[in-house]
Amino acid sequence: MEKNNKDKIENQDTTVNENDNQKNINNETVDISILLSEIKNLKEELKTVKEENKGLTEEEFKKMLESQKNTFNLSQAELIKMSKEENKNTKKILDAEPKVRVKVPIDKVNSKDLVVPVQINGYTYFINRGQTVDVPESVAKLLSIGGYI
Repeated sequence: MEKNNKDKIENQDTTVNENDNQKNINNETVDISILLSEIKNLKEELKTVKEENKGLTEEEFKKMLESQKNTFNLSQAELIKMSKEENKNTKKILDAEPKVRVKVPIDKVNSKDLVVPVQINGYTYFINRGQTVDVPESVAKLLSIGGYI
């Protein structure tokens, strides 16, 4: 039986180096301990999902899984389109916020660090250091929390 397992491994273009706990699978080195950790995390996540959905009927649970499955099967183009739409929505919300005048000082230690990026839900503001600018309250709050102003 051990020979059959060894043949299966060799047929899958897989080799095992037991000394360093790594596998070479299709010319990619994979650390087995990382895989085992991921499996453990997935089991915990599955347990949580099962507990959260105890009250659902089997049919309701299948519908929920199907809707989530459709989300995971989105193409990269669809995901980019969704991301751009989310950015537009975020920009509209931020544009509607009251503005706050801020000035991010020039960093004396990193004099080449001329811009501070602030990102909210994928929408990025680039704040020039040393210049007074008007930004939405949310951006000012993040700059404050980050210690920039």
